[in-house]
Amino acid sequence: MIYRSHHQGSSRTTRLWLAPSLDYMPLRAEQTRHDKIEFAMSIRSFKKS
Repeated sequence: MIYRSHHQGSSRTTRLWLAPSLDYMPLRAEQTRHDKIEFAMSIRSFKKS
C-alpha cells in the first residue's frame, strides 16, 4: 500500500510504502522534488520475533 502526500502549489511529494501483511509496517519512504528523489529510506531486513 502506498500513501502519497502532495500539497497544492508545492513541488515536493512524499510517498510511504506500507506492508499490510506485516501490520502496516513502513517499508520505504521517499521524498521527491521536481520528479527527482531528494531523500529515500527503506528497510533492508526484518526479523519477526
